[in-house]
Amino acid sequence: MAADAFRPLYDKSGGIHGYISYEVSPTLANDTDGTIAAARRYWAALAKPNVLIKVPSTPAGLPAIEQLISEGINVNVTLMFSMKHYDSVPRRLSVVSKRGWRRTSRSTRSGQSRACSSAGSRLWSIASSRTN
Repeated sequence: MAADAFRPLYDKSGGIHGYISYEVSPTLANDTDGTIAAARRYWAALAKPNVLIKVPSTPAGLPAIEQLISEGINVNVTLMFSMKHYDSVPRRLSVVSKRGWRRTSRSTRSGQSRACSSAGSRLWSIASSRTN
């Protein structure tokens, strides 16, 4: 399994690097409950701390992302193609911060997707600054 191959990097970096992503089916992009159910199944089946579950940031995906993060599931937020959308995601996800759920590096970082990792880190930085 790829997560096993990257686990030494994950461990050596203290959980900053060494992630792999597993994608929720694109057919669920407009199905919040289906996305949540699939992500929970994948997370339980893979059972590795260095796995990220890819969830699209569609209107149906955002509540799924909030729920999954609140459950401690590592999420790789995908499908942010415009600056307007990029700016709206942290406002939406700032609810997670306001509810007291702690952001961890594994919620936003992926060893395979540096661009997504960087965007995720920036999004959480923006969300944190808007909730403080």
